[in-house]
Amino acid sequence: MQVIERGISIVSLLISTCLVFGFLACGSGNTSKGPDTDTDIDTDTDTDIDTDSDLDTDIDTDADTDTDTDTDTDTDTDIDTDADTDTGSDSRPDCKQAGGTVKHLDKQYLEAQGVDPNLLSLDLYEPVLDPGCRPAPVMVWVHGGGWTIGDKKNQLQAKITLFNGSGWVLASVNYRLSPKDIPSDPAQLDPGRIKYPVHNQDVAAAVAWLREHVAEYGGDANRMVLMGHSAGAAIVSALSTNEQFFKEHDMDLHDIRCTVSLDTAGYDVRERIENENKKTEMMYRNAFGNDPAVWDDASPMNHVHAGKGIPDFFVVTRGQDSRVQMSEQFVELLNKAGCRTKLLHTPTLSHSEVNQAIGDPNDQLITPVLMEFLDACR
Repeated sequence: MQVIERGISIVSLLISTCLVFGFLACGSGNTSKGPDTDTDIDTDTDTDIDTDSDLDTDIDTDADTDTDTDTDTDTDTDIDTDADTDTGSDSRPDCKQAGGTVKHLDKQYLEAQGVDPNLLSLDLYEPVLDPGCRPAPVMVWVHGGGWTIGDKKNQLQAKITLFNGSGWVLASVNYRLSPKDIPSDPAQLDPGRIKYPVHNQDVAAAVAWLREHVAEYGGDANRMVLMGHSAGAAIVSALSTNEQFFKEHDMDLHDIRCTVSLDTAGYDVRERIENENKKTEMMYRNAFGNDPAVWDDASPMNHVHAGKGIPDFFVVTRGQDSRVQMSEQFVELLNKAGCRTKLLHTPTLSHSEVNQAIGDPNDQLITPVLMEFLDACR
């Protein structure tokens, strides 16, 4: 059963903001835990062009590259007390950050000939915890950018503060990108370009690397959560519903506690290509190719089935009706498959503002609700 909640936020004059949540106990398969015209261009200059095509540049000129230790509405929040939150046999307490943040930057999770090592690397931000605390849960962040741009250091500082402060290790992942110069004719796309499934395979390899190594950086490999924005949200949604990506690394969907999908329309690739404007169509063709069978395989909606161990899902949506309806349909499928979900509508936020809200101390729309949801994922 899904519980829907709506809240009201005051922005200048009175602007309605709806919050929608759904809660259901996770399915028996999860034994680990316990025509739309947006282009989503975000350059951090308050000049967002938002046309819902999962293109998010998120250029963060304040990205921190130090390698030393830093010292840095209506939200009825029903919690499903029956949700499986088993945290294993470790009886030590979870702790919040007691000191600073230790940064472990540019860790290579995969090597590929001729590929910039930065594209196959991740950064780890480890909170200093008091002695006697259990290893921290791990938040894996996947940036957006229309599968063509973006970097693991963009729009990150508020997220570091939020998650480290709450006792999480934060890992931010890069992955190989499709060409950013996209032709207007599908026949002109380079057949040898980076495209699906490479983006997903890279992130799956990063998660597998973390599962093997995150304990070295204070993290608990058995308590991993995936979170992404825009194209990154499409990637983590695919990894959390299509078991084939983790199967290559002797993992399965049970190894992910929860997934946070922030404002993507990538749940149904075929719909985006066949029914949207030309610019959006070509962005998706650039990332997924011209074969409808591949579009269907790449769509998370087509992989939602009961008993697979699909993790809990927190979904944020906004924008044009078709985009919102797709998110609602995806969550409905998850609910029918027996997954615990929360669906949050944020109609007053732009695409880039959804990303910027995470960890913003002034944000009352997403961050408090997200952190409450994540309490059951620790």
